[in-house]
Amino acid sequence: MFGKKKIKHFKLGKAEAEAEVSDPRFEAWYQDPFNVEERIIQDEIFIITGRKGSGKSMTANHLLHKSRSDQNLFVKIVDLQEVERINSIASRTNESLEDRTLFKWLCLVELCKLIIASDRASFSNGVRKLKQFLATNSRIVDIAKFQVTDIVEEINKGAKAHVLKQGFSFLSKYIGNKQRAPIAELLPGLEEVVTEVLQYEDLKDLRFIIFIDDLDYKLTAKSKGRISLMQDMVSTIKTMRSSVLYGTKAFIVMLLRNDVKRLLTGDDRNLGKTFKSSSFNLNWFSDDSESIYETPLFLFIQERLKTQNTADKSFLSQNDILESLFDSSRTDVFSEIRKLTSYRPRDFILFFKKWEGQDVYIMQNEDEFQRLVKDYVKNYFEELIDELSLSFPELEEQVFKQFIRLVYDYCKGGGVYISYQELVTQVEETIQEYSPHGLIKALINYTVLTPNFYNREVIFQEDNPSDAFNVEGVGYSLHPAIYRYFAINR
Repeated sequence: MFGKKKIKHFKLGKAEAEAEVSDPRFEAWYQDPFNVEERIIQDEIFIITGRKGSGKSMTANHLLHKSRSDQNLFVKIVDLQEVERINSIASRTNESLEDRTLFKWLCLVELCKLIIASDRASFSNGVRKLKQFLATNSRIVDIAKFQVTDIVEEINKGAKAHVLKQGFSFLSKYIGNKQRAPIAELLPGLEEVVTEVLQYEDLKDLRFIIFIDDLDYKLTAKSKGRISLMQDMVSTIKTMRSSVLYGTKAFIVMLLRNDVKRLLTGDDRNLGKTFKSSSFNLNWFSDDSESIYETPLFLFIQERLKTQNTADKSFLSQNDILESLFDSSRTDVFSEIRKLTSYRPRDFILFFKKWEGQDVYIMQNEDEFQRLVKDYVKNYFEELIDELSLSFPELEEQVFKQFIRLVYDYCKGGGVYISYQELVTQVEETIQEYSPHGLIKALINYTVLTPNFYNREVIFQEDNPSDAFNVEGVGYSLHPAIYRYFAINR
């Protein structure tokens, strides 16, 4: 028995990876059960997908953190602040730049910045000229730091290219004797510059990775301009992989939620093949036939619990620390939390949010476990509404809750399955703004609705589960967290 011994300042981490980087335990917490880093370095993928909270940003921030101590690794995370400016800048220039042209420019100059950050590169004349080129064109290579009007003014004047020609004479075939050159004219030459520099002998062992993250922020299905830009980004990176980046150790990687992926592949742009061949989906699902002690999700929570601050080190050496946190009569803590949290690592952290920063007694009772459940399912519902707003921006929270409550009542709290046709009827009676078929498929993809057949876990196994079975031929129940939410909030 552990008696009244405590964990002091309980801390499993933050729900957002960016907030964890400064914690000294960050590296100990990081898990890569899918070998994502190796997949990137081997150039197998350039897109990482997954549900919100599946660890996409964690991967990027881990490699950024690692690059600070690894002299052969250089990483930059480009976020929405820089990407979203592309639309407003491109539309105002005299050149009438295409979004994809400006995005390619952004990728190339970010690669150039990573290259000149290397001590090995400083001895090369070409790299010195590249560094001068970036410095003299700061307004159009650091687009997050300047006003849009100033950037547009500088683009309209043209990039100062004369310094770069001193290091790379072949630029003349692209821009002639011009001191300044329009970005569209200079871009092919800059691609050739980057290709050549990446082949320098003293740079061949270095790895350069640019991650593009946070693209879902304030994105909805109505954001046609941003969706089109993101589709262009996928196509542009794909092209760069077979040209400027081919045979190098430089990589550009997009991080996308599964629902964003569905928006990008849902029209005639034919990006489905690209995602199928060049993306990897982070899926932490594991079926009940596996030993829980060997599943990635168990190891994720176990490693974080090992770093807790308690005087009883024998507690931290338990094979199942999570089970030992609660009364010994409980034997299914991990399984219960796993089902409530949809197999998402971030949600495991959110489950214990109520304990964050507190001193926590070891051997908590059943009442405390249920308090954690109550707190989590409340947060779950708020997160669900936020996720749904991407595909259904006009869906009112109260209307949606009314619909889900009707389904809950129909299912009698979990004892009855609701048919597809009855779901259609319920949608038509409560939510008029959207097609019932589209909404029901989305709720299956968001794991809100689970099918009643032998392989109901398909909704966790697939990144687009509504395409994996005949949705009209089965009955449905609700996600366990929703049942608990309404049971608590009667």
